[in-house]
Amino acid sequence: MNEAVTYADLQFGNLPLKECQKAVFKGDEEEDPGATYENVESLNGPIRKVDNLVPGYRGRAQDSGGLQTQANKLLLLLILLCFGFFSAMIGIIIKYLQVSRELEETSRSHIELNSSLSWEIQSKEETLTLTHMRLSNLRTEFNQLVQLCNGTERTTREDMHRIQDLHSKTMEEKKTMEKNLTNMEALLRNVSMEYCPPEWIRFGMRCLFFSEKEDNWGNSKLNCEENMSTLLILRNNDNGLMEFISGKRVEYWVGNEIEYTRKNGYIWKTSNAIPWCWRENCAKISSGDKQSENKYNKLRWICEKKLVLLDVAYSLQYFVYISGENNKFQC
Repeated sequence: MNEAVTYADLQFGNLPLKECQKAVFKGDEEEDPGATYENVESLNGPIRKVDNLVPGYRGRAQDSGGLQTQANKLLLLLILLCFGFFSAMIGIIIKYLQVSRELEETSRSHIELNSSLSWEIQSKEETLTLTHMRLSNLRTEFNQLVQLCNGTERTTREDMHRIQDLHSKTMEEKKTMEKNLTNMEALLRNVSMEYCPPEWIRFGMRCLFFSEKEDNWGNSKLNCEENMSTLLILRNNDNGLMEFISGKRVEYWVGNEIEYTRKNGYIWKTSNAIPWCWRENCAKISSGDKQSENKYNKLRWICEKKLVLLDVAYSLQYFVYISGENNKFQC
């Protein structure tokens, strides 16, 4: 009974594996047809030639050491690659987390900004709506004011026309009044010349005589009476006459009554109807001042005649005092 035998060819050489197998198979196939041959593949690496080595064992040691070194290098390279890949993955994860956080913050700020912009836009829209409403109200008020101004302008023009007409009429009346006033002044001058005696002057409704001589109070009074007049009696409203007399800068006898009281001393009266002296003290005018003087002293005097209005006529809606030949005034 033939048993199966396996032969291992451990020859190492630089020949290719196929050539070695062919050479082995050619020599052994003839010897034992039932035997199986296996060949250990060579690494085909460079074989250093060492002289004093035992064939077989030294070749095996060199090949196993080279394989171990290459395996270690490959393992180290693989570890380095894994470490680099792991570091890259960690960096990518960290960067991803940072980018995610930044994206979240950006999204949050975008949402806040969008909300703020929405609120501002809504507020602006409300403000714009209110502005449009106010503008519409202002336009309505403006149109009303324009209409009112147009009406006021028309009314003003009508009033101006009426005022111009009234002004024209007033100017005509003014000219008429000035003309009448001129005529009245001329008439009054004629009255003064006609109804006051010679050397007498007219002051208001009085004819006054200013003497050039001097005499005591009693003789002055008699002199006025001889000329159908009286000594001048000044009234409370004779301020203009007082100024006129004070302008002459001369002392004159007048017919006002003077009383003496212990409380107030001499009192000047304007209510007496006829000239009067209190004892020996009589009234005089000195530079516009009312004073008392002894009646025996000699001063100039003033006589007065009052013009009496007898009739008034109406002409052109104005009062006209008739004088001249009609003899409506009388002293």
